Amino acid sequence: MLAIEQLEALKKAGGFDGVFSNFSGLNCVSDLHQVARALLQLVKPRGRLLLCFSTRCCCWETLWFLARAQLAKAFRRWSGKTTAQLGGFPVEVRYPTIPEICRAFSPGFRLRSCMGIGITVPPSYLEPWARRHPKAIRRMEMVDAMICTWRGFRAIGDHVLLCFERCSA
Repeated sequence: MLAIEQLEALKKAGGFDGVFSNFSGLNCVSDLHQVARALLQLVKPRGRLLLCFSTRCCCWETLWFLARAQLAKAFRRWSGKTTAQLGGFPVEVRYPTIPEICRAFSPGFRLRSCMGIGITVPPSYLEPWARRHPKAIRRMEMVDAMICTWRGFRAIGDHVLLCFERCSA
């Protein structure tokens, strides 16, 4: 097991064709520029990065917690960072915007695609609600599939998936 901040240790392993980061792990990294520099040394030219981040503004989350008068939870992402508890330990969580992420990974990586995840589909912690409304969830999934790449919508879901390509050396 290796912490993301220790990526340089993988240099001996040779070049990688791609890298995948899921479950918003990169939201817990203090310096995305450092990660990008390390990945630039590890990913082959034309190799891909698939990076999943929690967004700064999740409309479902905001509306859900506003309806329950839980203002702190409703707006916890909006400032760009918060502290979460993981196993009783505080973890700083950051919510960079899509342009901030692109700046951190340029000029070594070029954004190829960007899609929102969970724009109309509720976040996973609302699964009990989703199980009671399967028809609504199917309709929401169809709407998500239609609008997930639209510039105005892709950043307001629960997550965003960015695909970068490593620029030629």
